[in-house]
Amino acid sequence: MSGLLDICRLLIASLLLIPTSASPIPQTGAPDIISRQSDAPPLVQSRGRVSAANFTDWPTNIVMLGGAQQFGTWIEPNSGWDNMCNVTCLDLPAYALGACCSPTIHAIGVAAGTGTCDFVGISGWTATISDDVGNYTPVGPPQTIVSVKCYSTGS
Repeated sequence: MSGLLDICRLLIASLLLIPTSASPIPQTGAPDIISRQSDAPPLVQSRGRVSAANFTDWPTNIVMLGGAQQFGTWIEPNSGWDNMCNVTCLDLPAYALGACCSPTIHAIGVAAGTGTCDFVGISGWTATISDDVGNYTPVGPPQTIVSVKCYSTGS
């Protein structure tokens, strides 16, 4: 009986010495489940100049940035002050419509050739952004935009 016990001990000891993985997924010859494909886009991309081209399905003269999202909307020039809660934005990349007064915005741009716009933020930030800049104007500190008024080109 002691011979059988010695064999069992030897078998258990040899099993403990076999290298193993802490992963609950069995290691097989199959391709790695988590591997990235080489044609995947980079995770961080620089933003281009302000353009309505990204919003081909939605008329846009204002592009607002909030985190990794872009919010595009059209404010009719010379129409007076608009409450941003009454304005609908197209949210990219989610491709969803929603009120423009809900996101926290960190930068705003006015598409070239569409006119100048005045903005008021909920924390007191104000700015007049010209359409000839072509870049984003920082909103500091980041905040919800509550009112906007746009002027036609040449006004």
